[in-house]
Amino acid sequence: MIRQRFPQTSEESAAELERAQRIVDEAFPKHKTRRSDVFRAGCLAILQYFLAGKPFSCPFTPSSAQADAFFAGVDAGKKIFCHWRDR
Repeated sequence: MIRQRFPQTSEESAAELERAQRIVDEAFPKHKTRRSDVFRAGCLAILQYFLAGKPFSCPFTPSSAQADAFFAGVDAGKKIFCHWRDR
């Protein structure tokens, strides 16, 4: 299990969701990196899951280019979380 305790209040959840967004914004600034919005959405989805326990599913057709980009973002988010957690 990656996280033992998820936020208990709506304020804690909101703070963790905002934190996930900040991590994605810092890791993939729109003006510097060439990552699609779909990639960024996948990264954000997995970070929100790890930090706030927010479930997610891929909103794209399986085997489509968008689904591939989404899951590439999920993979990147996992690496970011593991790197951040090890600090």
